[in-house]
Amino acid sequence: MLWRNRTIFLIVFQNKKTMKTILFIALFCISASVISQDDVYFSPYKKPRPLKDRKMYTPIAERQPEAGKSLYFSASPVNQYVLNDNTGSDIYFYIFLQGAEYIPTSSKERVPMNISFVIDRSGSMSGKKLEDVKQAVDYAAGLLHAQDYISVVQYDHEVQTVIEPCYAGEIERIRSKIKAIMSGGSTNLCGGMEKGLEHVKNNSERIQGNRVIHRVILLSDGLANVGTTDPSAIAEIARKYNLEYGTTLSTIGVGADYNEELMTRISVEGGGNYYFINNTEDLQTIFNSEFSDLKTLVAKDVVIELTFPDKKVTFDKVFQYPFTQKGNTVRIRLTDFFAEQQKAILIKFHTTDRSLAELDFTTKLQYTNTIGEEKEITETKHAVVTGTGNKDLIPEGVNANAHMGYTLMMSSDFLTKAQLEADRRNFETARDYVKQGMMLIEEHFCYVVPNPYLEDIYKDLKKYKGEISDLETTKDPIQFKLIQKGSKNRNYSNSYKSCRLL
Repeated sequence: MLWRNRTIFLIVFQNKKTMKTILFIALFCISASVISQDDVYFSPYKKPRPLKDRKMYTPIAERQPEAGKSLYFSASPVNQYVLNDNTGSDIYFYIFLQGAEYIPTSSKERVPMNISFVIDRSGSMSGKKLEDVKQAVDYAAGLLHAQDYISVVQYDHEVQTVIEPCYAGEIERIRSKIKAIMSGGSTNLCGGMEKGLEHVKNNSERIQGNRVIHRVILLSDGLANVGTTDPSAIAEIARKYNLEYGTTLSTIGVGADYNEELMTRISVEGGGNYYFINNTEDLQTIFNSEFSDLKTLVAKDVVIELTFPDKKVTFDKVFQYPFTQKGNTVRIRLTDFFAEQQKAILIKFHTTDRSLAELDFTTKLQYTNTIGEEKEITETKHAVVTGTGNKDLIPEGVNANAHMGYTLMMSSDFLTKAQLEADRRNFETARDYVKQGMMLIEEHFCYVVPNPYLEDIYKDLKKYKGEISDLETTKDPIQFKLIQKGSKNRNYSNSYKSCRLL
């Protein structure tokens, strides 16, 4: 195995109470499109150290915000050293944020919600699927409070507003309109999504103050085959509304025929969550999950700025999150933070300097603390990556927390790549990706104390190795799809679970 030096920072966000994924899981599900083999960090040593000599990660329970703050914030390299060689080196960053623990009080009022439900009513949704979706949206409407705003959009080849933005207290009229939705023709997914986003944006000023949650939930069982169908163009719209207006977009794929890559990408760019549902009766559980944390808002208007030494390194990319760049500063605007929620972003740089000494990186976090009386918070972290020609220093420079996060991301990415190759019937290539993912985890355990969640991903890789054989032999196309979607959803869910111990 070849060694390549890698230094990494991640930014991790998710909710450990409800186990729902916000950008990191989505990161895993579509990372095959943005992470290459060249991004893999390999140590020059593979011989396991004695357990007592391996590094220990910091438990999540010990990562709590400082007094007067509502977000825990850290920034550290995967490896504090970078090798000076003729080929140059890639430098990454791991930044971790977590919302404060929620302490319920009798006076705590839930933050108002501005939400739009976008329902696919194309012909393939006819019958039980559409009826179940309608019942679930009816159920979700009943969870809203009188001060919330709701709108409902339906789409097939045409896009129609079923319910203009109104107070959720008009529940009987809302339920009557939802009940009347009927199945139609083709699938203008982009048009329906954009209409829901427009309703939330245009209605935002009608809700008092700035302490509001803006959300769109898209439900579909099919492919985008009318209107804008290019996945990049659709995802860019979701990205724009999330970046400019703070609107999050969650997607729910229903049945075995939807395009999970598109639905996942939309939710990632839209800053929301992705769900796969084979049993539509589970939709009520999803809405309970989506709404359960609304009263636990701990921070809003969260912004990360990373400043890098532009004369020595070049900026490459931000994995998954929308960003802007001005000079040598990369800016990432995040939406609301809920109690115990975590988020992660991977940022990549490159250097060709063969005589690096010290590289200084500065990460600044700005947000509004919404616990108690609102106040503006600014925190700054400094990190140094040191160039060296001594390969023996590389194992010593491993940061346990960041290296674990990197391994979680990359091993899940290998599983995602294996799943995509299996979709193309390239089963041997799929097996090779599974093997690489397992080897990466095994290597990580040489230097860092194992944790059960990373072991779960290892088990998932091993399980999928067996499922590849099932995919090779099955003659039933529906069974093929269900095996694949079940595996992808399991990878998504377990990747989210793993992040809890970063």
